[in-house]
Amino acid sequence: MAEENTKQEKPQRHGRKIIIIAAGLLASFFVALAISFVKLVKVQRDDLYSGQNVQPAASGRLSEEQAANLAANSKFWLGTSDPDISIFEFGDYACQYCHNSFFKIREISARYQDRLRYAWLDFPALGQDSLLFAQAARCAGEQGLFWPMHDKLFQNYDQLSVNVLKSLAAQAGVDSVRFAACLDKQKYLKDVQAEYELGLSLGVEATPTWFINGQKIAGDIPRDIFLDLIEHLLKNTTK
Repeated sequence: MAEENTKQEKPQRHGRKIIIIAAGLLASFFVALAISFVKLVKVQRDDLYSGQNVQPAASGRLSEEQAANLAANSKFWLGTSDPDISIFEFGDYACQYCHNSFFKIREISARYQDRLRYAWLDFPALGQDSLLFAQAARCAGEQGLFWPMHDKLFQNYDQLSVNVLKSLAAQAGVDSVRFAACLDKQKYLKDVQAEYELGLSLGVEATPTWFINGQKIAGDIPRDIFLDLIEHLLKNTTK
């Protein structure tokens, strides 16, 4: 009987050992994944903007010329004009992942506004509605209300439609008649299309796509990782 119990205990112990090892390996995998993600973007500004053998954006990094061109073509931005960290987001108002990212990047841009510059660029990849929403933000922008309209579009993402644009614009404080005329004439259609083409030239394929001190990162970055990244860059950035 004792021998039989011993035989039963051995498989059970062996099974528990496998489970413990598997759990450890799984935990190690997720830790390594998080570390790899952070390491991907833990690059000092001097490295990114050295201009020496810099890879093209399609490979994940902007050249010095591409970075300068992107900064020159970024009309809508928040923060300081002399940043330690430059963040460019190519986004789409109809994109769920951009909606998820909106709250994080607005928190970050406000928290680090004295050392960071955050710019929004349109990449309307999801159809005609995306094009119209982007134009709506710019029509508000000509009245100095781009960011209030930008925020309204994301804050009302679940109810966003062509029919609510003028209502949201009124909530943002625009002159409704002027806004409607701008939108009806598609005054900024070519500007939106130009930014979309700029994104394509930099290897943007989906939204949101970020260029953080020249490093390309695609996707909705988790909040904790985003904050860790900013803190790391601030500690390791020299002008």
